[in-house]
Amino acid sequence: MTRIAVVEIDGCLASAAAITHDVLATANRISTTKRTRFEVTTLRYGPRRRAGRLRGADLVIVPGLGSASADALERKLATPACRHARDMLVTAFESGAMLAASCASSFLLAETGLLDGKRATTTWWFAPLFRQRYPKVELMTERMVVADWPIAPPARRWRRWT
Repeated sequence: MTRIAVVEIDGCLASAAAITHDVLATANRISTTKRTRFEVTTLRYGPRRRAGRLRGADLVIVPGLGSASADALERKLATPACRHARDMLVTAFESGAMLAASCASSFLLAETGLLDGKRATTTWWFAPLFRQRYPKVELMTERMVVADWPIAPPARRWRRWT
């Protein structure tokens, strides 16, 4: 069974969180073996909630942050919720978890420094801000999905899913 943590930052894009959970639930419903099922945990970070410690996740997914403007996004990235989530992402990665983000949450991954020297994408209207803040990341705005697998854990862990 693959352990997945979905990290929801206060004010995150509700549709992105819902889609993430729906896709994982659908995959579990159609799964034919326990080995291909997902055990999903939700971690919520916000002013009144600070998620507990993440243990043993194979994959951490951060749905879109839900910021409507560049200024709002920069303010959100400076919040304690995003700082705690950023630190958790680094710890999860160092423990062997793969990381994934959608939409403006790629900023949160870039904040960790783990995307330096890697390819990434984000929503097109935040591309100028992304390039300004993270010049060491190769931004590919023409792509909807970018997987730069050197950020993934060692191949021995990946093989068990294929």
